[in-house]
Amino acid sequence: MILKKLIFALRIALALTVVIIFSFSLKNGEESTDQSNWVAQQMQAVTDFIEDTTGIEVNVRKVGHFSEFAVLGTEAILLYIFNRRYEFSRLFNVFAIGLTTAVCDESIQLFVPGRSGQIKDVGIDMLGFVCGALLTSGIYYLIMFIKKRNLNKRG
Repeated sequence: MILKKLIFALRIALALTVVIIFSFSLKNGEESTDQSNWVAQQMQAVTDFIEDTTGIEVNVRKVGHFSEFAVLGTEAILLYIFNRRYEFSRLFNVFAIGLTTAVCDESIQLFVPGRSGQIKDVGIDMLGFVCGALLTSGIYYLIMFIKKRNLNKRG
């Protein structure tokens, strides 16, 4: 019963993450730049060694793309793990979620004034997705390995 609730919560979280990703893409170029500049200014306030934030907003956007999709990859791989149906086709579906979301995200930007969809950003999105999925599955399987080893020592 708890597992079913966890899977349901992960599905909701995944859907909300996709909505958040798409909502960022729906901001026009000026709004997106203002948001990135604000983050860059906050970074500068925290790290005094950055003398000029010119161009940082572009890097903030790229890190934002990577981070959003790392969260999505984490949620998608956890759904795969907790569904306990370890089949290649289901694992393929996990990565299809990431790729489909990335392509749709960049496609949305083609229709927003001041924005452009870029194949390079699909690559950054997928890199974030894969890193999130690999890191999460690595941590999960490390925890399972340690639990199993501790049970074998006791028993």
